[in-house]
Amino acid sequence: MDLSITHPADFHVHLRQGALSELVTPHVRQGGFCTAYVMPNLKPPITTTDQALVYKTTLEAIEPNVQFLMTLYLSPELTPDEIRKAKNAGIVGVKSYPRGVTTNSDGGIESYETYYPVFEVMQEVDLVLNLHGEIPSDSVHNPHFFHIYVRYTRRFLDSELSSNTLPLELRLRP
Repeated sequence: MDLSITHPADFHVHLRQGALSELVTPHVRQGGFCTAYVMPNLKPPITTTDQALVYKTTLEAIEPNVQFLMTLYLSPELTPDEIRKAKNAGIVGVKSYPRGVTTNSDGGIESYETYYPVFEVMQEVDLVLNLHGEIPSDSVHNPHFFHIYVRYTRRFLDSELSSNTLPLELRLRP
């Protein structure tokens, strides 16, 4: 049996800006990909539909043979109305970065409660929420959502592993 992938997609690309973008963007197609899911953590981050569309136009000018799927950076400026506008313009997702854990994440999230109205509209219009899965380095002195998640995951795994119901061994770093 042969498996043929006729339109491969890369669902996590950082294409940056300026000269670096001009250097990197052609490699999406050169690497065999027809579709690229574009991360929004630029300087400044892509927080509006208009910014995303300008960026998409820039990327398409560099490499016209790739379908660029655009995302917005979850930020306080993002409103339910902007989510509707984004969906209507073809934006496919919103990326959430914890504050300070990766490139250009200084404006990242510390608490999600503020964004519940945005999330409700995202669900309503079927827009994807992308979570950056990295834990800040100071998990003892800077607790938030991801640290709680890790704590509960550890409890679950400790319980399951001690009862020998999972056929694996996991080691979680503090």
